[in-house]
Amino acid sequence: KANGVSTLGQKNSLYERKGKKILSYYVVGNAPLEMQFSCNASTIIDMELLESSFDLMSNPLFEITKRENWMMPTPFVLNDAVVIRQKIKPSTVIVDNRLNPTPVNPISKIVKDSSTIQ
Repeated sequence: KANGVSTLGQKNSLYERKGKKILSYYVVGNAPLEMQFSCNASTIIDMELLESSFDLMSNPLFEITKRENWMMPTPFVLNDAVVIRQKIKPSTVIVDNRLNPTPVNPISKIVKDSSTIQ
């Protein structure tokens, strides 16, 4: 799931993708991306995040000469973008249930997450 939403057209718990891409996310209103997924414990996680921001020409970290008025950016290419590639490393999430203790006899249905990747 991405921000609590399952993939459109996904029929079972196994996400079948084409290529390496899992999703594309475009930030709106500075909302963060939160992903939920599960995989086999023996699986080695090898995930990369590719982030792009379209502020190369105005970014204070760079000194870029502005384009001449006769120059045109190449279509369908990340022009004037700062691109950051980052490796995602697995970490253990510790859930502290002291504030919301589990009842002694819980009556709840266990629902399998629809975004399981195996």
